Amino acid sequence: MILEKARELGIALSESDEFINMTRTREAMEADTQLMDELNEYNAMQESIARLLTMDGDNQAEIQQMSRDIERLHDELIANETFRAMLEAQAEFQQLMKRVNAIIGMCIGAENRAEETDGGEDDEGGCGGCSGCCANCSGCH
Repeated sequence: MILEKARELGIALSESDEFINMTRTREAMEADTQLMDELNEYNAMQESIARLLTMDGDNQAEIQQMSRDIERLHDELIANETFRAMLEAQAEFQQLMKRVNAIIGMCIGAENRAEETDGGEDDEGGCGGCSGCCANCSGCH
C-alpha cells in the first residue's frame, strides 16, 4: 500500500504544472546549442578553478583570470532568458517538493506542525495552515 501511494504521488508530481514547466524549460534550454556550450564552458571553468585552488604553487594570476572569465560567463548565462526561465522553473518545483516533504514529515511526526507550511494561502488542505494530513485532526471536512 505504501509503495502504491508513493507511485501515485510520483505520478501526481509528474503531472503538476511545476514539473511540466520545468521539463518544458529544460528542453528549451537543451535545444539552445549556444546556451549549452556556455553552460558546459562555465562548468568546466568551475572544475578547473577548484583544481587550481587545491594545488600548491604560484597560480594567483591564473586563478584571478579564471575568476573573471567565470563571472563573465555567469553574467551571460543569467542574461539569457531561457536559462533564467529554467532556474525559475526549477525553484518552483523545488518549492513544491519542499512542501510535499514537509507534509509527509508532519504526518509521520518527523517535523513540527509550525515548520510544515509557510503559512501562506497557497497551502493545500484547508484548515488554516492544515497540511491536509488528518491523522491528528479534530475535523474540518
